[in-house]
Amino acid sequence: EFCRTQIIWFIVMPFLTLTVLPAIGMCILELDTPILYYCILINAGLSGGDIVQVPVFLSQVPRHAIIRNRGFESYWKA
Repeated sequence: EFCRTQIIWFIVMPFLTLTVLPAIGMCILELDTPILYYCILINAGLSGGDIVQVPVFLSQVPRHAIIRNRGFESYWKA
């Protein structure tokens, strides 16, 4: 059982840690590594489906709801 905020963090963190932070690091350190660039692009594309879930959770699940996952199905109760 998780709260809505925890689920949103679970959804967003892989995108932030494997796409956004390495991209910022490449810009700050001025790295021009093609393999890192392609890994960032691949993860950004694969994380797209996860990022689409965030507005769904924000709009459909009440703020203080408890969310339970059972396999590929999620249930919430307020």
